[in-house]
Amino acid sequence: MADHHDDAFDPAATSAAFRGFAATARQTAPLYAHLSLAVARDPKLAALLAAAPSTQRNPVLLFAAIHALLLRGDDHPLGRHYATLPDRGAPGRNTAVRDFTDFLATRRDDLAEIVADRSMQTNEVGRSAVLLPPVAATAEREGPVGLLDLGTSAGLNLLMDRWSHHWSTRAGEVVLAGEPGVQVTCDVTGPAWLPAEPPPVAWRLGIDRSPAHVDDPDDVAWLLACVWPDELERFERLRAAVEVAREDPPPVRRGDVVTDLVEVVAEVPDDLHPVATTSWVLNYLPVARQDTFVDLLDQVGRERDHTLVALESPHRTPGLPWPPGVAGLDVTVLATFRWRGGGRAETTTATAHPHGWWLDTTRQRRI
Repeated sequence: MADHHDDAFDPAATSAAFRGFAATARQTAPLYAHLSLAVARDPKLAALLAAAPSTQRNPVLLFAAIHALLLRGDDHPLGRHYATLPDRGAPGRNTAVRDFTDFLATRRDDLAEIVADRSMQTNEVGRSAVLLPPVAATAEREGPVGLLDLGTSAGLNLLMDRWSHHWSTRAGEVVLAGEPGVQVTCDVTGPAWLPAEPPPVAWRLGIDRSPAHVDDPDDVAWLLACVWPDELERFERLRAAVEVAREDPPPVRRGDVVTDLVEVVAEVPDDLHPVATTSWVLNYLPVARQDTFVDLLDQVGRERDHTLVALESPHRTPGLPWPPGVAGLDVTVLATFRWRGGGRAETTTATAHPHGWWLDTTRQRRI
């Protein structure tokens, strides 16, 4: 989501952002959490984020830029702390901040160039574990679907019906067989309808302001750089998913999730039910554009039944029509918004891990 570079760098806001990210990442990404606390104490370390569009100035973009340089082969001592690098991944943290600080100082120009030109591309295949059930439930009621992934990155979640899914529930494990090399797991709390077979996706399309392409080595390298290095399983699964997708690349193209919305929904064949998905995309829109996004969905709904499956933070997307029970919560919520018979109908919600590791239909579990 491109934006103007006209907002001054705000050390206090930067410190708060990195402190918040440290709290979020401490269990699954301890390296990033450790480094984030260093930035929170000295936000000048992240001053090169001023080169980024204002909507992209966040911890994960800085860390992805660093990861990108290391994955390209930069032989800096910081790399020894990264499990995603060959023969690296030293667990010690006592030198990590020192190496991090030196890397920022000595690679400043290269990092500034990356954050100015790139946006986050978290094409997390694990999110399909929480997106697929409501898509499949919609297909069971409405028939075959036309799947639209908005903010699609490389379109890997357009292939949700091809991945192998393993849901762990209180009653036992539910397995949906698919590509054996791409295993997606999810811990489910509370009652949940889980599909016995993949949804009938008869047509699919992804749009993104800066789409990545699975047959472009530079794009794939950036996708990998956006994965947190402590999460080696995610890193390897993404690699495997890209290899599968290269055999028959998902259809993705450049487009805007707001201005092109009505047009792309109209492209879904008339005999299919349109289902749009978003996952941590709408938070990059200003609230006014979130409002417009919903207005356009209402406009489409007056002419045609359709469904939106959104994995977003209500706190960051107040323009969405969240129900009172979750509106304003600073957590990740999975919601299904339905437009039927000319109006917006029932909405169902659950809380979820932002990368799909767990789903809680009781809405008690948070991150």
